[in-house]
Amino acid sequence: YTEWEQTFSLRSSDFVDVISTFNTRFLENRQKHNSTDKKKPITRFYIDQLDEMNGGKDLRTQLTCIMAATGVGKSHAARWIGKNACQIDGLNVLHFQLEGSKAEALNAYSAALVSCDSFRYETGTIRDRDVEQYLTLIDSIAGKLFVKSYPKFNCNVSTVDIMNGIAEFKKRYKIEPDVVVIDSIDLLTDSSGRKWGENGERHKRI
Repeated sequence: YTEWEQTFSLRSSDFVDVISTFNTRFLENRQKHNSTDKKKPITRFYIDQLDEMNGGKDLRTQLTCIMAATGVGKSHAARWIGKNACQIDGLNVLHFQLEGSKAEALNAYSAALVSCDSFRYETGTIRDRDVEQYLTLIDSIAGKLFVKSYPKFNCNVSTVDIMNGIAEFKKRYKIEPDVVVIDSIDLLTDSSGRKWGENGERHKRI
């Protein structure tokens, strides 16, 4: 963060000779790219139209909001991204559930990971031979998927709670989440604790 912050300045920047520094900068880029602590790029939403629009750009540190009317599947889309990030690209995903029940989110993710009917997973009616196949599939997943759930329709979860939750997760599990899913961000409040009206101020502050 410090290095990134230092790139912003009102002072005149140095003049850089692109030609004479070509090889030096290339070797620096190679070393940075091959560093052992290099994080995997996050380049897709696993939704063809969005991935085409993104054009392969790294989405790490970017905020993406899925905005649509009630009931059209925003939560499903968010879980789709989380599930595929973990299962396909081996990324570590942390999902904050602010609405609905914890069991609902856990069951939906579990069923999606093995492509089974969520009702059968919830009711424990999957055939034993299928369960064995699903367990083999689960063991092959390289990424991690964690869900942190708050009480249903909790109106007191703030952006600071999310920040602290991420910090607690990193401290407890010694890993850093690559993708953070919040379902849904419109239920958050800002750190002031004030109750904002419906003029959009709360969403701007979040």
